[in-house]
Amino acid sequence: MRSGRTRLVAVSLGVLLGASSPGRATVVDRVVGAVAPNGGAQLVKRFSVPAGSVIVGIEFMSNDLRTVFPKVALLQGTLERTSEAAALAEVQNVRPGLRHRVQVAVPAVTVSKSQDLYVAVTLPASDGVEAVTNGPALVATQLREPNGSFLASPTDGTLQAIDVDLSIELLMRTVGKADAPRGDEKALTETFLSGGTPNPATSAVRVQFRFGLERGMPVKLAVYNVAGRLVRLLAEGPMDAGVHAADWDAKDERGQSVAEGVYIAKLRAGEKILTQKLVLTR
Repeated sequence: MRSGRTRLVAVSLGVLLGASSPGRATVVDRVVGAVAPNGGAQLVKRFSVPAGSVIVGIEFMSNDLRTVFPKVALLQGTLERTSEAAALAEVQNVRPGLRHRVQVAVPAVTVSKSQDLYVAVTLPASDGVEAVTNGPALVATQLREPNGSFLASPTDGTLQAIDVDLSIELLMRTVGKADAPRGDEKALTETFLSGGTPNPATSAVRVQFRFGLERGMPVKLAVYNVAGRLVRLLAEGPMDAGVHAADWDAKDERGQSVAEGVYIAKLRAGEKILTQKLVLTR
């Protein structure tokens, strides 16, 4: 398929190794990506969201742990093109980290009335890649009929239906009889730490780390240097289930600006330890 200078590429696979957490092996029929010389192509999925839902995150599966997705956004509107949509939430420079299953925390969005919402995952510029196995892509299952998944052009975001079911899901904060998740909507079932935003960052901006807790538990979130020494404690103590955020002003415990380089955000949540790398520049 083609849309302007964007080329949709797909390859059939067997099992995507390492794509799932223990006990959640996933058989994959197809992986899809979009190759655009200057980037900006998007993979988009539509969700019919019931009234009363509270959206706290977005989840998708990537085929490449090295890929940095320029933007992941939750969009509102009757879409023909993403450029005309209102962004309810967006996160920039999303990195998979150590897992193919990528969870992106967003500020809680309460849906007051039933409506269609869209998740758009922007893909980076092509570096000459011609095969999806060597470039960024999302996991998807091949379908006989289009099922609310689209490729959006990098020019104005014009949507083109594609016959796959993209592995994009909405994460919900609460589950009850009135707003129980349906289909691709599901409760936040994993504790996670998203990479800092922005990343890379400069010492002139505040970096925000978002993390989700599957249940209430004691938490410690801190920034360390590559030698493992504590730079700054960002949060500590018992916290409720749900999505939380903590900011870092690129200063150490004494209030001094830190040097440029690579830093590690480490989240201790109950028995789990999660880390994300952050690059600080001047």
